Amino acid sequence: MAYALGLPLEECYIKSTSRAQDLLYTYDAVKRLYDAQLGTQASQKREKTLDIHNYIHLGPLGRAIARAHLHERRSVVLIDEVDKADLDFPNDLLLELDRLEFRIAEVRDMHYAVGDRPELRPIVIVTHNEEKPLPDAFLRRCIFHYLSFPQKEEQLNRILALHDVTDKELNEKAIAILLELRSSDLNLTKKPGLSELLDWVGYLEARNVSVAALDNKELPYPGALLKQQSDLQRAREKFDIE
Repeated sequence: MAYALGLPLEECYIKSTSRAQDLLYTYDAVKRLYDAQLGTQASQKREKTLDIHNYIHLGPLGRAIARAHLHERRSVVLIDEVDKADLDFPNDLLLELDRLEFRIAEVRDMHYAVGDRPELRPIVIVTHNEEKPLPDAFLRRCIFHYLSFPQKEEQLNRILALHDVTDKELNEKAIAILLELRSSDLNLTKKPGLSELLDWVGYLEARNVSVAALDNKELPYPGALLKQQSDLQRAREKFDIE
């Protein structure tokens, strides 16, 4: 989306330790204390520590809001895998996502707001893997879109081609096996997806695996596709896996 619209992209990849405030800004108090101690020996350092602005670092959402405030330019913000964070993480962003405004508590004069300018509001994209539910108050502020797995072989072929996997015959056989693995008959715990397909087909190409091997209902290098021992056992009954 950022590429298509010609907008700057701000990315935030959520971890279990991520805090909502980190998306807006961080204050490096430890570094400031360290510099203050050194400042007793160097006047230049001492002058630097008096300016707290040097220790404030804007986060992805903070940079997008500040860019709209200071430079009147819109941004795209990606908050990836929000469900990895603590349950309070989405709720802690409600006000900032509503108003697209924040103030830095440690510095009174640092206040950024998009204001009443819809054309400057950052486009915020939040991804969610459904590992745990999101709060209703957060979901009410979202436009929901589910990305389903492509069911047509033509779509999967186009995706492989975009990733420079060009052996058409190998692709077709691999896609057929993947769709068979994803069928309801096998009832796999973790069905292989696009990532597994790309890894598997790329590895088959690198290892010069013949198309004939796939024709014979073999499943070479199943560890690239199946990530659960129970799934591998089910696949053994359908494919020739040693």
